[in-house]
Amino acid sequence: MKKLLLGILTLVCFPVFAANKCDPDRAKSVQVMQDGRAFLMDSGGTRHFLGDVKTPPTMALTQLAMSAVGKDVYIGVAYPDGVSCEKPNNTQVLWLDVQYAKTDEQNF
Repeated sequence: MKKLLLGILTLVCFPVFAANKCDPDRAKSVQVMQDGRAFLMDSGGTRHFLGDVKTPPTMALTQLAMSAVGKDVYIGVAYPDGVSCEKPNNTQVLWLDVQYAKTDEQNF
């Protein structure tokens, strides 16, 4: 009975989202507008909407994006399924992924 209850709670608490994962790129800049909207600009020139910095999840995404600017890391974004990665849009990203840039000297 406990296992069944735990399984149901897991399904309810952790819904699966279909996501369009964009190719990682370097973070060029983070923009925060006067109204609180935050954007990540990648090195390819695409602007990704992070959300409203007045909310804790968006504040965390914004801080993560700011930590990647000017560093030897790649940052990936994911949108809801069906949203294009290459075109600027006003759809909020689902999550960010920051990873070290792979170099010839490193053995992964």
